[in-house]
Amino acid sequence: MPEDKIPSDLIKKCSKPHEYVGVTKSSQCAKINVMTPEEIAQHYGIPTGSLANMRCKKVGCPFFKVGRRIFYRVDQWERWFFSTPVLTKEAIDQDLNR
Repeated sequence: MPEDKIPSDLIKKCSKPHEYVGVTKSSQCAKINVMTPEEIAQHYGIPTGSLANMRCKKVGCPFFKVGRRIFYRVDQWERWFFSTPVLTKEAIDQDLNR
């Protein structure tokens, strides 16, 4: 069973931050690295209100809802976050010189 298909009621928090373990029906454990909006706000400095606005508008990084709790997969968050750079003049000049 793929990691993103683990039933939400089978996800429990581990002792390490940002790591949740889901036990599938076949008794296999799958580690899922996730962050809550509060953790993203703390680590990246993006206000939780901004994340809520993006979720409401259906823009930004994909997310998962378990009841009222919101989770972002770390790999998807970082891929989305680092795919939207603001190009500076120096970066553009470097690209032109390649």
